[in-house]
Amino acid sequence: MSAPQPTVQFTTQLLRLASGKSLHVSTFSPTSTASRLPIIFLHGLGGSSAYWAPSITASGIAEKGAAIAYDFDGHGRSPLSAKDGLSVDTLVEDLRGVVEALKFEKVGLAGHSMSGLVVSTFAEHYPEKVEKIFLLHPVRSLSAQGREGMHARASTVLTPSGPAQIASTVASSALSASVRTSNPLAIEYVRHLVLNTLPEGYAAACRALGDSKDPDLTKIQAPALLVGGEEDYLAGPEVIKKWGEEIKESRVEILKDVGHWGGVEAPEKVGKLLEEWFQ
Repeated sequence: MSAPQPTVQFTTQLLRLASGKSLHVSTFSPTSTASRLPIIFLHGLGGSSAYWAPSITASGIAEKGAAIAYDFDGHGRSPLSAKDGLSVDTLVEDLRGVVEALKFEKVGLAGHSMSGLVVSTFAEHYPEKVEKIFLLHPVRSLSAQGREGMHARASTVLTPSGPAQIASTVASSALSASVRTSNPLAIEYVRHLVLNTLPEGYAAACRALGDSKDPDLTKIQAPALLVGGEEDYLAGPEVIKKWGEEIKESRVEILKDVGHWGGVEAPEKVGKLLEEWFQ
């Protein structure tokens, strides 16, 4: 009996954008003809394209169309090329550059944490390019105290012990209590993601988040699925519900026993929602 043939293929490339930047892109795509529009996945602060891999795999969505995850400038395997630093606006333009470089006319978008701001701003500015959006633990612009803290973190990560200190803090505080006690692999996965971010890239993203402003969510035309974690201290249930109140066509889902890294904490739950939303 012959072995079953794979239904999904995985490729990576360093994608050159029209701006001159090069971003590392991972693509999960069907081995047969695609039956839906491609979906582009954006990670959060200290993450990389690898953040989304467990949820994409669990969802099976790549069997029907391309699922593309890329590393921000200075994150993952993307070199740091932003000479003047990063901002939400530059990250939005990087997303536009990826869409254009891959010759996509319209896409679905999924963003985690900080990328909630990037995806929603993109959807506001380029509505003709967006079919649906999926926001996992999306954060809002920060308070004055939050901005100070984020700029302080940008300074800390550039010290010799800074990356390890921040990685341990994030891994020990941003996951749910049940995951911290029962899933050491999830803790190490998050720690690994943060530690494998260039300190200069992490600092630039911290400053970008610290200086961010909320988009006008009432202008978003694309349907949005807003997913939060019951134990998320950064973007808790009330924050997620507030997003839902401002986006015209939206749905809110709150996951039990999940903190701020649901794609790692509960990839099966996130994958199921991805499959349902983008089917």
